[in-house]
Amino acid sequence: MPHPIEEKATKILIDYLESKGHKVEKSDRKTFDLIINGKYAEIKGKYKCFKDLDFISLSDRQYQEALKNDFDIYLVCDLENTPEIHKISSRKLLKQRTRRITSYEFDKSAIKNCLEK
Repeated sequence: MPHPIEEKATKILIDYLESKGHKVEKSDRKTFDLIINGKYAEIKGKYKCFKDLDFISLSDRQYQEALKNDFDIYLVCDLENTPEIHKISSRKLLKQRTRRITSYEFDKSAIKNCLEK
């Protein structure tokens, strides 16, 4: 199930792209969120505006896919105010400096289930 921020970013992006006449479909591959004009796309959502952007991340699967094929990454920033939509080529992104960080993340509901009384 998608994270609420991803759901919100995806809805904003779909509405925007369809209003501009683009063909948008749900992806048939788990690695990607959408297919836009026949090309796979990944959506990244941020509540912060672009000028305050901290980072975006790619999953191992997405990173490996970007090594083989170019796909689009749509960054939807400032989700609570006036959304900013930016399109990034995965190929161009891979040419930038990156660092690999592996961690285990626990969401609030999981933490609540473990609170000691």
